[in-house]
This record gives sequence, structure tokens and C-alpha cells, in this order.
Amino acid sequence: MICEELLDELQRLNSREQLKVIQILAGELAVEGEAYFQDGTVYDFWSPIDAPEAANLLRKMLDEQQEMNSQP
Repeated sequence: MICEELLDELQRLNSREQLKVIQILAGELAVEGEAYFQDGTVYDFWSPIDAPEAANLLRKMLDEQQEMNSQP
């Protein structure tokens, strides 16, 4: 949990200083996010290309919705 003292201090900053703090924190988060993936490592991921049943189900649902919308 964030220290109340820190929050109070941040609220005392002017807008420009608050934006600077946000930039610093966002930059640190971006760097941490980049470290999540390692160079040269192969990662598996799911693709709908190998799931024709998902495409068929989606088409069926869209057709049913379109029929419901076109009925008076």
C-alpha cells in the first residue's frame, strides 16, 4: 500500500512536477515490461488459424444476431 506521506507529498506538487513523476514511473514500468520477453527465446501462443470451430461458432452467432435485428 502506498504511504499516506508519499501521497500527500505528490499532491503538493504542481501539475508539471506531477507529470514528470508519471513519466518516470511509466518509463520504469515500460522497462520492466520489456524484460518480460527474453531475446532468442521461442514463445508459444494460441492462434485461431488452427481453430475453425471457433470461426464457425462466431459466424453462427453473428448470423443469429443479424436475424434477430432484422425481425420486426
